Order: sequence, then C-alpha cells, then structure tokens
Amino acid sequence: MNKYFKSLLIIGLLATIVNADNSNLNLSRGYKNHKTETLWSKISSFFSDTHKKKYKQRVVYIMMKNGIKYQWTRTGWKKISPSSSLLKNKQDNTIVKIAKTQLGSKYVWGATGDKGTFDCSGLTQYVYKQRGITIPRTSRVQSKYGKYIPRNSLNAGDLIFFDTSKKHKGYVNHVGIYIGNNQFLHASSAKKKVVISKLNKTFYGKRFKVARRPQYYASK
Repeated sequence: MNKYFKSLLIIGLLATIVNADNSNLNLSRGYKNHKTETLWSKISSFFSDTHKKKYKQRVVYIMMKNGIKYQWTRTGWKKISPSSSLLKNKQDNTIVKIAKTQLGSKYVWGATGDKGTFDCSGLTQYVYKQRGITIPRTSRVQSKYGKYIPRNSLNAGDLIFFDTSKKHKGYVNHVGIYIGNNQFLHASSAKKKVVISKLNKTFYGKRFKVARRPQYYASK
C-alpha cells in the first residue's frame, strides 16, 4: 500500500473516531451544514512536504463550536485564525437580522427567551447564541466582554450599554444591539417589549456608557 492510500486510510479512521467520540462537535465533511455551523475547506495537505508536492489538495476538517473555529490536525483539534469578517470593521448584519425577528416580543424581567419573552440582557444573550457566540448573562458582565469599541466606530451587531438609573448611579444596567443609522434594538422595560430606539435621543445619548464587540473574543 503506497503512502497516498495510507494517508487516506488514516484520515478515514481519524474521522470515524472523532465522529464517534465527539458527536457534540458536529463534525461534517464535504459540505456546509448551516444548523451545526460546520465548515469545510479544501486546502494544502498538512502531511509531509513530499505529499504536499504530489497531492496539492486535501479535504481538511474545520468546525465551529461556540463561535470558535477549529481544525483537525494529526495531534487533535487546534484553534485556527479567527474569521476576518468578525475582526475587521465590518457590519455583522446576521446579528441584526436575528435580533429583528424578536421585535415586539414581550419584556419580562429575568426572561431569556422562554415563551418568547426577554429582558434586555436575556435578549442579547439569546441573539448572540443564535449566531453561535456565547456571551455572559447580565448586562453588567456583558459590558466587560469583547473588544472595546469607541462610540464613533460602532458597527451593526455591536452591543451598547447604558446607565438608565434615575440617579445616574454610574454602572451599567441596560444593553441593546446597535443596528446602524444611530439606532439600536433592545428589550425595553418602559415600553414592555422589544423595540428600536434612537441612540442620539437625549435620554439614551446621555446615558450611554460603553460599547463592545463580543465577536472579537469569541472568534479567537
């Protein structure tokens, strides 16, 4: 049996083992499964230089878990470079599309999507989870997660945080998702539902505290 067929056999055996022992990783080969966010790609062989020269194309296993991209190598799963679309200053319109599906949903303090109800941080956590990204539960902790974004550099999909307390206590107690054009989507306790508001309105403009881009850390 030549080296080429031995390599193919090894790949097959590894794939079988990985699928059997790590079914929760949603490993797939040869196609993109949108439900499991599994990605695949044909790239140069990661075997010996001789094989790279003789067989330039190989199927390499790549998968996403909790917003992090991994590649299967001879020594196991390894994190690989984060997606450039998440790191560069690009709009994350997928976040916005997911968030808009919840417009009008009822506000309930402490709710995270059960029976279609949310509080502010429950909504943001739910939307990001649908994107394949896990973020903390409360607005105060969410405000410390992800890359800091200046207010004048906001992109669609960024999280924006506010101090909406009557006495301006100075700490974060509200969060929304920036959707562009000086607007953000949030679960409003005052409106009792998920709404879109203007960021430059007097109330929210003065109560703005910080903005974060969770995708930056999630994709590392």
